[in-house]
Amino acid sequence: MIRVERQRVDAALIDRFVDLSRREYGQGPITDPVHLRWKYLENPAGVAIADSAWSGPERVVGRVVYQSRLLHDVNETIRAALVVDLLIDPEFRDKGVFLPLAAKLRRSEGFDGLDLLVIAPNDTSLPVYETLLGLSPRQHLDLYALPVAPDRVSRNASPLLAGAMKPLAGPWRRLLRRRARRRVSSGRFALQAEYPGDSAIDRLASASRPRGILVGDRSASFHRWRFAERGFPYDVRYASAGSTIVGYVAYRYVEIEGLRALLLVDLVSDPGYGDGATRILMWQAIDDAVERQADVVAALSTGDAHVTRSLRSAPLLRVPRRLAPQSMPVFTRAVGRTNHGDPASASLALTLADLDVF
Repeated sequence: MIRVERQRVDAALIDRFVDLSRREYGQGPITDPVHLRWKYLENPAGVAIADSAWSGPERVVGRVVYQSRLLHDVNETIRAALVVDLLIDPEFRDKGVFLPLAAKLRRSEGFDGLDLLVIAPNDTSLPVYETLLGLSPRQHLDLYALPVAPDRVSRNASPLLAGAMKPLAGPWRRLLRRRARRRVSSGRFALQAEYPGDSAIDRLASASRPRGILVGDRSASFHRWRFAERGFPYDVRYASAGSTIVGYVAYRYVEIEGLRALLLVDLVSDPGYGDGATRILMWQAIDDAVERQADVVAALSTGDAHVTRSLRSAPLLRVPRRLAPQSMPVFTRAVGRTNHGDPASASLALTLADLDVF
């Protein structure tokens, strides 16, 4: 008999989740207890909630986790949860575990204090939300990219095109390197890798909040938690004008479709300083991609705010949705009400800092 319970995640449940994850993924960073404690317990927005499917008193055979998030505009803060980690034990996938988990996801009991669920599924779990839960996408993530090694990027589309691009690959990388070095050394803004302190990040977060659009929390506490994950290391660079921090870029390296990609996770800058800091931070990341022999620079975002427009700026180019490796919809479901009514009707501006949690 399978029973499904909703509860706040605690240390004992983490141990059960480690066992479940390792039955699916084996040993590795994604199933490390340290990573799961970081992911579910240490989030400054709050401890995660989980729907857990139990077989007997000890064994978790399925889960859906709701990871806490704060969303802001200049007037309001709402409490949201990102729906992550839908997983069923391989031994139980034909034993009626999925349907009670899906049914539980439709219910709002146990979400006290939450206003909104945000769901950004991959194509494998997409039918769960569209068909079984009857949700329709509110927005889609847009993919922007810059090929650093055009011959390698084009090989999946056409070996003939990849061959034609091969003689151009070296000159193209050298051109990117020269352009990046010139932009980064222009002198208007200084770059540093050292964390500039909580007050500087909190000031920047406040300055970058839009009016009428909800963006993810960018406070110092979120920043330090989000980019401190040891199993999936990040590079963060901060731009300053005099003694004022005016922006930062955060990125990590991943494998996508057989390519080594520099993934731009976030690019936050103070709108009061124009686009200068955005451009320098973008070119700093491109310079790093060339230096470390990445094949492509890529960014994902949704919504129209400065924090998302920064990830769609030149020299990145929009990748047509039909060519993207996933459909990348974003669903929302209200589980409470805010001062502005139904939070599911709000426009969201989100980046991978909000959505990419491994």
